[in-house]
Formats: sequence, C-alpha cells, structure tokens
Amino acid sequence: RIRWGTNSRVDKIDEVMVKAMKVAGCDIIGFGVESGSDSILAKIKKGITVAHIRQAHAIVRGAGIRSFFHCIIGFPWDTHETIRETKDFLLAESPDFIEVNVPYPLRGTELYSIAKEQRLFIADDLEAYSHVKPILRTFSLSAAEVNKYRKDILRSFYYRPQYILDKLLLIRNPKVFFNYMRWGWAFTWKLFRT
Repeated sequence: RIRWGTNSRVDKIDEVMVKAMKVAGCDIIGFGVESGSDSILAKIKKGITVAHIRQAHAIVRGAGIRSFFHCIIGFPWDTHETIRETKDFLLAESPDFIEVNVPYPLRGTELYSIAKEQRLFIADDLEAYSHVKPILRTFSLSAAEVNKYRKDILRSFYYRPQYILDKLLLIRNPKVFFNYMRWGWAFTWKLFRT
C-alpha cells in the first residue's frame, strides 16, 4: 500500500526484479542515463550504451512503472551533434520525466583536471555555479550555448501537447492536479530565470 520510488543503473535491473518492485509498490525508477550519445557515454566512462538504456526503459515501462531520466549535457566532448542526439533520444524514448543538468566539476575529480588543463572554465568561482548554471564550455560550444540547449531540451520535452494531455488524463484526484500545476509554474519560472 506504500508507493515508493528509487534510482538505479540501467545495467543493474532485469524483468524479474522490476516486476517484484512493482508488486512491492514501486511507482517510479530514476536512471542516470547522462547522454543519448554512445560516444559521450564512452568518453565519460559510464559503462553503458544507448541500447542498454532502451532495454531497461522497455522493462520498466512493461512493468507499469514510471521512469525518470537524469541527463547531463555540456561535457568537454559534447558538440551540437551529440547534444542533438541526446535531445532526439529523449523525445523518442519519452520517459515520464526528465532532468537535464550540466557538469559540475568538483575539485579532485578527473573532470575537474581535464577542465583545468584544457582551460574550459569560464570563471574561477566554482561556488557561484551549479548543475543548472554551466561553469564549463566544451571543446566546441560556449557555456551560453550549452545553457541554451539545456532549456531547449526541457521545453521541447515538457511542452509537447501530447505529453501534457497524457499527464492530465492520468490524474485521478484534485490534489495531484494541483501538484502538477504548481510544479509546472515553478518549472517554467526556473527555466526562464536560469
């Protein structure tokens, strides 16, 4: 009777596990898919491919569990093409929810070292930036272009008429409706503010 959600890796689930999770009340599973580009997944050493993501998503969807894809764009190797691949992948797979962030290179990490060595930082004050406000440019894109792509992907995904209609048709009580409305307004405000 308790609905719950969790996060997982796409290469750590199978049909038997997901069906058991559904019976136990699992309502949503989040996956750190990071990118819809196999070349970026390889560069960041994620250890998965786009095919793994599709397979896991099919298993989750088949069990009647909602999905949440967590993505990151703006890695040093990202280009116009790889970010478009990620956008097209998200629209084609159409998980229930997505989040699109930018890399936040913590000191001591490999990403931080690469960004420092390649002079990809656009500022020195790491704390003034976040997972939604890029502090890095890529080898071929400015931080402003990465931010523009981030907003474009989120708008393209969440403002689809069919997506909105599908979500509204799933609502069974007023509390859920008002939660969606509140989230929608907050999302729109944040999207245009950052």
